[in-house]
Amino acid sequence: MFKKKKPLERDYTGKRLSEQTPFAVQEAFRAMRANISYATADAGKRLFGVTSAHAGEGKSLVISNLAASFSMLEKKVLLIDADMRCPAQQMIFADEVKKDSKGLTEYLAGLAKDVDDCIIPINGGLSLMPCGQIPPNPAELLASARMRDLLETLSDRFDYVFVDLPPVCEVADAVAISASLNGYFLVTRAGHCEVRELSRAEEMLKGAGARLCGVILNDTMAAKGTYYSKNYYGA
Repeated sequence: MFKKKKPLERDYTGKRLSEQTPFAVQEAFRAMRANISYATADAGKRLFGVTSAHAGEGKSLVISNLAASFSMLEKKVLLIDADMRCPAQQMIFADEVKKDSKGLTEYLAGLAKDVDDCIIPINGGLSLMPCGQIPPNPAELLASARMRDLLETLSDRFDYVFVDLPPVCEVADAVAISASLNGYFLVTRAGHCEVRELSRAEEMLKGAGARLCGVILNDTMAAKGTYYSKNYYGA
């Protein structure tokens, strides 16, 4: 039923948010966290999808570190890797995710009966639900009633739930769960995505009835040796 995981040629070594992270990067995430808290103050349940226009924008690393930043405020935070076509979180959290770790796909396919069997404690208040094995029908699984019920259950257990989704301009998966989310954050890499493609991604999200909570501008200080700095929230 499942395909072998597709490897990513990306190196996440040393890029997880920690005390050793460059100060400018830590500050960027603190500012991003504060802006998100302000922008979503009326959201009720804080259950958000994170996507990009195309691959290579850095959405998976951005959201993993943003989730870690929220957990530092003694919040219970869950990060779900729902990019079933090209999952990255098991690489970012390679020390915690084992080869036999169950994840989202196993739960949605009924191969894991207890949701807690698919959730891995990372540190403090941060937990991860990895993708698991890559299924042949990602969009169908994400649009299923079991996925809707899962998100409803998890939103009651965690203060924040962030869902890492595939690029919105490449596959339909990112909008398959729009009705179950409070909103989306769109990650774009400076100098990587054209304005018209970013606008197209925004139009696709809004066309699906999704609320765009903000746009995160990534990699604006790469020339100075850091990998994020500025962030912008507009919607």
